[in-house]
Amino acid sequence: MGTPFDFSKPVLLKDAIGQMANTTEKGFDDLLVVKPDADNLIATLSDSDSKRSLKIYSSRNGLVVFTANSFDKNSTYNRGVGHPYEAVALEAQTLSDTPHHPSFGDVTLHKNETKSYEIKLVPEF
Repeated sequence: MGTPFDFSKPVLLKDAIGQMANTTEKGFDDLLVVKPDADNLIATLSDSDSKRSLKIYSSRNGLVVFTANSFDKNSTYNRGVGHPYEAVALEAQTLSDTPHHPSFGDVTLHKNETKSYEIKLVPEF
């Protein structure tokens, strides 16, 4: 609690990034632990200016938050030169290093085996 990684209640992303100004990363590229349940809201990303939001539900127990902190004038992308923080990505997945932490889940896929996970995105305009 009380760190830039505390998203237990709504937080302005720019404020959380601001708390990371003195870190090497200067933003997020991190895997956060979430409660896995396809009916459980794991994240909401919203823009107060446009009143748009995106709600994410997932049966996965992790959520990667990436804030494009490494984009700079030397980075070229499909739409031109990159700028720090011009994008945010949220990616639901299983917590990493599962072979060493069985409680994180099992991502082993054996021959002829199929696994599926549910991720639901609900946009609101």
